[in-house]
Amino acid sequence: MDEKTINTYNQKAEEYKIETDDFWTRFPSEFIGKFINALKGATVLDIGSGPGRDAEIFKKSNGRAYIEVVEAF
Repeated sequence: MDEKTINTYNQKAEEYKIETDDFWTRFPSEFIGKFINALKGATVLDIGSGPGRDAEIFKKSNGRAYIEVVEAF
């Protein structure tokens, strides 16, 4: 990501986190399970991942590490 994009993510990080904090309580959890099963061990590149909730789910499902370039997240 370029510096302008990273700076924008840093500026909006807290607002985004608050707005999406309950996402997985509103979104059907079976969806993420089906998605992970469909990956069949593939690597997921989660760019612009926000506060990292999705990346943590992927990490727990396959033990792979993910990198976040935005400091605020």
